[in-house]
Amino acid sequence: MECKNFGSEIGNPELDQLAMRLSSTRGMFGILFCRSIEDSSKLLDSCKAILADDRKYLVVIDDSDLEALVLEVKNEFPVTSCFSRLKERFKNLAFGAQS
Repeated sequence: MECKNFGSEIGNPELDQLAMRLSSTRGMFGILFCRSIEDSSKLLDSCKAILADDRKYLVVIDDSDLEALVLEVKNEFPVTSCFSRLKERFKNLAFGAQS
């Protein structure tokens, strides 16, 4: 996991930086937290390109996603089947599901 407190759009350099930290011994799944996402389809395409090239799964979570995840856990205690937003992001990346 990595956090970027940028006021501008996350791009390939930030994704590549996280992808470089992933490996078969460390794991092939990373989460990048950022303030906001301006062009979600472009960002998803970049994550899909990394997946196609390196088999590394990168999911980007912004402030609104994080807020939804926290509220979901808070409202579903005890936690049984939370994290729908995170699952949605992963499915969009791995299987091309549309949100």
